[in-house]
Amino acid sequence: MKKVDRYSIPRIEDIFDYFPHGRKYSKLDIRQAYLQLGCDDETKELLAIKHPPRIVPLQPNALWGFFCSS
Repeated sequence: MKKVDRYSIPRIEDIFDYFPHGRKYSKLDIRQAYLQLGCDDETKELLAIKHPPRIVPLQPNALWGFFCSS
């Protein structure tokens, strides 16, 4: 029996369905990434964390590395 990953990376179709009116998207290749990625002031305005049942806007100085895949 395979253990289910509670924090798996979502499918891109699910992300687009969750943000039906989104205008800005980006692609991040995390295969060689460090645990944190720096971001500038302009980018901070675009960051948010998905925290059910809502989206929490943030303005951190870095992206945190809580990456996990199945």
